[in-house]
Amino acid sequence: MILSAVVQIFFQEEDEKHIYHQTEITQIADDEIEITFYRLKNSESSDAVVILPDLLMGTSILLPLAEELQNFRNVYILNYPTHSVQGNRIAHSVSQRARILSEFISTLPYQNVDIAAHGYGSLIAIKKLSDNGSNESVNSLSLVSPYGPVEFHLLGSQTVNRYMYNALFPFSYLFRYTVPHFGWYHNQILINENIRAFAEMEQASFREWVENVDLPVHIIHPMNDHYINYQTSVEIHRLIPQSTFAAAEVNQEKIQKNPAFWVEQLLWFWEVVENGAAESRADASKERIENSKKPFDPDSVESHTGWPLVIMMVFIVLLTIINEDLTCISAGLLVAAGIIDLPFAITACFIGIFITDALAYFLGSRVGRPIFQKVPFKWVIDEGDVDRVENLLKMHGIKVIFATRFLPGTRLPTYITAGILKTDFKLFLLYFVLAIMVWAPLLVTLAAFLGRPMLGFIESYQDYALLVVAIIVLVIYSLLKFMLPLATVTGRRRFVVKLLRLKERVIG
Repeated sequence: MILSAVVQIFFQEEDEKHIYHQTEITQIADDEIEITFYRLKNSESSDAVVILPDLLMGTSILLPLAEELQNFRNVYILNYPTHSVQGNRIAHSVSQRARILSEFISTLPYQNVDIAAHGYGSLIAIKKLSDNGSNESVNSLSLVSPYGPVEFHLLGSQTVNRYMYNALFPFSYLFRYTVPHFGWYHNQILINENIRAFAEMEQASFREWVENVDLPVHIIHPMNDHYINYQTSVEIHRLIPQSTFAAAEVNQEKIQKNPAFWVEQLLWFWEVVENGAAESRADASKERIENSKKPFDPDSVESHTGWPLVIMMVFIVLLTIINEDLTCISAGLLVAAGIIDLPFAITACFIGIFITDALAYFLGSRVGRPIFQKVPFKWVIDEGDVDRVENLLKMHGIKVIFATRFLPGTRLPTYITAGILKTDFKLFLLYFVLAIMVWAPLLVTLAAFLGRPMLGFIESYQDYALLVVAIIVLVIYSLLKFMLPLATVTGRRRFVVKLLRLKERVIG
């Protein structure tokens, strides 16, 4: 860890100044903000395009596209500032970045400016264009694999998504300061700045923003995009009645390796706009305007793929550390809501349970019985339970490992005790994996089945979505925690003992 810290502090990689790199100081509210951008100049053109990069893919993926477009007009790729000149942290919200974009465009020496936005940048562009009085010099908007309505992003609720992203902060900090990554942390996508920006995306207001976009809009989305759901662009095309839409069997990665398709689309659209043939909102057909006002169709949301799916599965794996059963139930509710497919939910829960319980075994084998006097184990494990588990393991051996998987509250002391007793790890692993292979699919599928009708309440109580989900999870968990043990003789005996103890306390 010390060596990693030394590398990060004294051997930091300095940002290389690209040949197109430029900076400009602008005043927004009480802060001076240094805006950094790439400028590709075309001295023969009096037009310009401002490109807004995606948050995760960044500017480098757009440079080949910009270099092709430089043959036709001046090109700017805008970066998103995170701190002011004075060192104050700038809000990462879409609204704040839209204000920075407006200020930047107002300083450009061009009367005709087009905006092209990639991924996350689409939210900023649409917010900027929805603000009154901010469209004077902008001719058109092009959206490449855009972000859109919140229903198509992760868990489909801005409140729930925000909780999810905020929950990633501790893991990001732990990875940065407790794992010897030797600076690799700064080159991966889940850094704190990105998480903060995702938590402040304000997508719940997206439908209101697009109602104020009057300019011609062109949407470009590759059919093989595993990063952003194709249906997102379909929905944006519906919400913006004057928009045109292009899709092709190409990979999004080719925007960097072979940007010809995107260059062709942008040049075609700009020519249509310059010739006055592009539609504004006022020119859109009556049928499309009426269709844009229809309520959202939940059936249009497909299960996530690509990076959103990976992030969601990682999140499920991490949550199993806190509580395995609650995580399995929550994953089942995600399946019930159509957010993640059942096989992916089961796989993530299986991996999380395996890692968590295997660690419990190794803790027992390495630390021994003194672990039960340490925090937090002494808070959740009773010494009497450990003695009982030890006797059971000695009498019935490894079969107890399989049985405890179906008795909530007995697993942690059992697995740690198995490690303390140096139980044959190969046999432990065999029964352990077999138990998870039965338990994880059973619990996730059951939660999905029971949760599907319960989730209908969320449609009526959108403002309390998080509370409703929490109640549903607790109801299902309570049923499993108290009803499942009653299916066994031991479970019924323990239940009777608890009732008798409760009766004695009440009477006493």
